[in-house]
Amino acid sequence: PGEPMSVAISLFSKGWRSGERWRNMAVYTASMFLERLVLIVADKVVAVKGRNDVFFPNKPQAFHDAAANHARLAALFQVLIIFTLGWKPLLLLYVAETAWQCPFHPASAMFITNHGSPEQPDGGGVGAEGKCQPSQSTYAGKWYDFFCLNTNFHVEHHDFPRVPLLALPRLRQIAPEFYGKEALNSGSNPWKIIHGAFKDPQFYACMGASPAGTRLISQEIKGQEFRVGNTPVMS
Repeated sequence: PGEPMSVAISLFSKGWRSGERWRNMAVYTASMFLERLVLIVADKVVAVKGRNDVFFPNKPQAFHDAAANHARLAALFQVLIIFTLGWKPLLLLYVAETAWQCPFHPASAMFITNHGSPEQPDGGGVGAEGKCQPSQSTYAGKWYDFFCLNTNFHVEHHDFPRVPLLALPRLRQIAPEFYGKEALNSGSNPWKIIHGAFKDPQFYACMGASPAGTRLISQEIKGQEFRVGNTPVMS
């Protein structure tokens, strides 16, 4: 009681195995679809109870009030859609929202590496030795930028969160010393990125780069090998 629930840690993180790429892809895909179903059900519970104690038990009441109002409004629209158009549009929205995050979709390369733990080339990262890079960009050409609405410029986004997405490519152009290959670990081949990410799972945003982060994760995931940069870490 009083502890936040994490669908990600509870489900797919425990099922991952280092080196077993296809198993990891299957477990991750199934978990993402299951997570969305859990959120759909939880949303209805919040609409009725007026609180989201399952995922956010320690948030202030103002947060729960806003979440409840949003859940009730969403439920109203969903009921209207079912009565006017049937249930298939909601099924389409469920599949469309989830599928782009899964490894069979090229946008997944951006999604799964946004907050990984690659090794930063210039040593300016986080952790005791400054080697861990808590975010990563994917530079796969203008078609991919358009496909991802420039959210693939994720390091740039974290550095300058107020810069509009449309301006992020220009930011990289005018500051190559900060966003070039010499400064950052980045990728250019979506399929290679996806295969590499699912072969060797990494901690989220360098959580394992510090002793405190490693202890936190080890309480949830026992005996799994993850990576901080290129260094294997047993949880």
